[in-house]
Amino acid sequence: MRYLKTDGTFLTVTAHYSVQIWYPALDRVLADACDRVHGTISRAQWAQRFPRLDYAPPCPRRP
Repeated sequence: MRYLKTDGTFLTVTAHYSVQIWYPALDRVLADACDRVHGTISRAQWAQRFPRLDYAPPCPRRP
């Protein structure tokens, strides 16, 4: 394990030599995940998967 930044972000290497970056803060994890997806979940998709929850997509809409 190796720390990359003073914010606590750290790097691990698995037995199969894959590299993983770990973020200790949830907001950082969500920001990284949103950067990797294209678009956001639609109202229809949300209603199908989370019918009892109000529509609140985790990633902001992009222009």
